Amino acid sequence: MPHVSSLVSCLLALLLLGPTVAVPVDRDDWARARAPETLELLASTPQRVRDPVALVARVTGAPIARVAREGPPEPFAVGRVDSFWVLDHNDNTYKRREAELRLVTPHVYWYVEPGRDVRADDLQRSAAHFEDVTYPTVHRYFGSEWSPGVDGDPRITVFMGTVPGVAAYFSSWDEYPRSVFPYSNEREIVHLNVGSSRPGTAGFDATLAHEFQHMVHWNVNPADETWVDEGSAELAASLAGPARAAGGTSQFGRQPDVQLTAWSESNTSSHYESAFLFMQYFADHYGGPDALRSLLAEQGRPPETFDRYLARSGYGVGFDEVFQDWMVANLVDDPRVEGGRYSHARSDPRMTLLGRLRPGEPPLVERVHQYAADYVELVGDGGNVEILFEGAPTVRLAGADPTSGRKLWWSNRGDGLDTFMTRRFDLASVAAATLRFNLWYDTERDYDYFYVMASRDGGASWQVLSGALASDANPTGNAVGPGYSGRSGADGPAWVREQVDLTPFAGGEVLLRFEYVTDQAYNAAGVLVDDVEIPEIGYQDDGELETGWVSEGFIRSDNTIPQPWGLRLVEYRRGGEVTVRPLAVGPDGRLAERLPGLGGEVERAVLAVSGLAPRTLETAPYRVSLRRAG
Repeated sequence: MPHVSSLVSCLLALLLLGPTVAVPVDRDDWARARAPETLELLASTPQRVRDPVALVARVTGAPIARVAREGPPEPFAVGRVDSFWVLDHNDNTYKRREAELRLVTPHVYWYVEPGRDVRADDLQRSAAHFEDVTYPTVHRYFGSEWSPGVDGDPRITVFMGTVPGVAAYFSSWDEYPRSVFPYSNEREIVHLNVGSSRPGTAGFDATLAHEFQHMVHWNVNPADETWVDEGSAELAASLAGPARAAGGTSQFGRQPDVQLTAWSESNTSSHYESAFLFMQYFADHYGGPDALRSLLAEQGRPPETFDRYLARSGYGVGFDEVFQDWMVANLVDDPRVEGGRYSHARSDPRMTLLGRLRPGEPPLVERVHQYAADYVELVGDGGNVEILFEGAPTVRLAGADPTSGRKLWWSNRGDGLDTFMTRRFDLASVAAATLRFNLWYDTERDYDYFYVMASRDGGASWQVLSGALASDANPTGNAVGPGYSGRSGADGPAWVREQVDLTPFAGGEVLLRFEYVTDQAYNAAGVLVDDVEIPEIGYQDDGELETGWVSEGFIRSDNTIPQPWGLRLVEYRRGGEVTVRPLAVGPDGRLAERLPGLGGEVERAVLAVSGLAPRTLETAPYRVSLRRAG
């Protein structure tokens, strides 16, 4: 879906056993032994970046231009009326809206929908702020938009009018010709809902700065993930406007178990706050705002982009360590601790504690998201205690097990993704054929699609095939043919058996392909495929062995990787001193750590807990307890 400014934002049940019990959740020994192998495979498999022009060209079999107009157009004059496609986020359909060009400034065409009360002086004030402050600020810290862009015009467009469901949005689809996307406006454009924020106000200016950063970010690094883009957009609004800080107990502070490295269709304000806090912290501690442009220029996806920037800049830390420092900074926020390592220069967050533990009490049994945080308070009576932590040693990449055997295919996940797996089949000996396979999917409905494709000409062109469970519905225009979008089950993702008629390809050779394509702004767990067969030619593949599939982004594995844990112990000592200790959890997910004088010299402590598994959206189960120690 497009990058939007939201209206809100501008375990498993376990027996309580003793401390020597097994970890809360574990995969079987076979999967656990091979989890590091799967992790290596995950790290070495590229998350292939989508190219909508190339995708449509493959499906149509014809070359497609990447721009809508060659050469500069005649400058537009104030008073002209143009028609725009505007996405209604309430029903995921596009509506036609007319708008009049009210103002032309050096870098922007300012359009207003008829009937909307936008005063000329208010528009002039916001236009001046954009030209004098926002435009140079975003260019300095983040880079440039595509210019002269898809329309050959160096000016961008700002549409002000009815934009249902959101305060504003930027869609990269507008950066493509209509031969690629039917609802493209074929210009660099931001849509602003004047019912949410009005020109001439600080809120309007901040929203425009947020969306303009999205436009720039797409051009600088289209492979970047939503959380980096949204955090950068919030930071852009802060840098280009009045001092803006996250303070007090926000929605994110009330529930900090929010995965930084992902997004969701709900609870988006917590994601915005989390991403903003992290990007602000990163900028303040690792090069200042001027470093952001260098970070974004590291082509690819996080966390690798952060790791490369940190290594190239000589900081001697990686993304995981920075994340854990930030996790503690959100709790401590004290510039006196370790030279300000655990502080926010411009924000004052307040984190809510998950619970409180005393020695001898039943264990706290919980789950935490990857790259999120639970904060557990530890209190005592002055004696020595031992912290006992038991976490799952492994985690699934996606939320289902193979339908047979131990292995399956996973599409991978990411924003702006296009992955596929392809195999040649000889159907020369049969007059009819059927492709059958087990399918599980959890994708962004109406925006991200899984396809079955076939090619007769060796891959020069491809036909999208319609299976029994495929849908032709395409309200947003994102689909290139019948596909699978949303969730495979009625109440959530579930395994289904699909079949596709291959009879039109009988009598010769055919290339078959499974392909998964996501847009910008949000993605879910992805697609799983297992037990592929074409019974007419005796082909069966349960994923256990290599059978000729050529993968570009898909991963064949047992769907299990190691579950790393990030634990930091924050000790609040008499006299106001605060110390922070990183705790090393073993590969079995266990930790026993002595804590002397809890309730005495150490008045209290807080254990910060996070999962650190890459790519997956699966939560990590754990339990923690305190026992008295000699």
